[in-house]
Amino acid sequence: MKQVLIIGFPGDNTIYHILNIATMGNYPFRFLNLKAYYENGYIESANTTDPEVVYNFERFCLKDFSGIYQRLSPPLPEKYDSINYMRAMSRYKALHYVLLATKLKIINPINAGWDNASKPFQTYLLMKHGFKIPTSMSTSIPSDFEQFNNKFISIYKSNSSTRSIVDVTQPQDSSRKETLINAPVFFQQYISGKDVRIHIFNDKAFAVEIKSDAIDYRYYKKKGTYSNMKAIDNTEAPKLLINLCISYAKERRIVLAGFDFKVTETNEWHCLEMNPMPGYDSYDRVLGNAISIDILNHLLS
Repeated sequence: MKQVLIIGFPGDNTIYHILNIATMGNYPFRFLNLKAYYENGYIESANTTDPEVVYNFERFCLKDFSGIYQRLSPPLPEKYDSINYMRAMSRYKALHYVLLATKLKIINPINAGWDNASKPFQTYLLMKHGFKIPTSMSTSIPSDFEQFNNKFISIYKSNSSTRSIVDVTQPQDSSRKETLINAPVFFQQYISGKDVRIHIFNDKAFAVEIKSDAIDYRYYKKKGTYSNMKAIDNTEAPKLLINLCISYAKERRIVLAGFDFKVTETNEWHCLEMNPMPGYDSYDRVLGNAISIDILNHLLS
């Protein structure tokens, strides 16, 4: 009997969520624990069409699976001494190449959506594809920041795919402008309105509306007091917008994507970014686990 292979860290909330859905729904699956693999794993027969991942006397032969859901990420250096970190990185790279070469259904293909590593570049691609984008700037020049901040109420975030707490620039931030010379920062015009996350899975869209008093609702416990989510019908989002999301994800070879929007009172939809490895668990619970169920059924079909 074919099974789904789920790859990730046991402490990852999204991995924990899909494992629970798979268990409760009696879906056949196995879990490849990255923490254990990075500590003592290896790849056997890596140069054949049937590679096996081995750790702790467990074997995962890829030919035994019909599909893979993966949240592969490299080991964190602070978790290891220098020698063991090098070993863990070697194991990460070996598994990365195995997943890159696999012909199995995989969510998402390795290296798909690589542009998320550069927020300025991804923003350009989204704009070129037809999305309405807030005015944006990446800079390490203090005077550029001053000019931009004088034109707009602006927010700041990291330039890379590394998660950062998004916040509005404050008057006192001008005193910190000289720190820009150490690393560029991504600034965007602040858009007032509700947040909407649209997940695309193949040709289906799943929309969730979020209302919060925090600029970044993900961190409302630190920067606000509440964050409320509710599923919304796709008819509440413009059909053209849904089609743009679907076509953009396909263009980037992404099966499961998370698009973040700000929606103004005049119903203007501003796309903030697209996540090619979305942590979708909190939205999925609001949606009655519909995303996870579709993922599992797809990988077993």
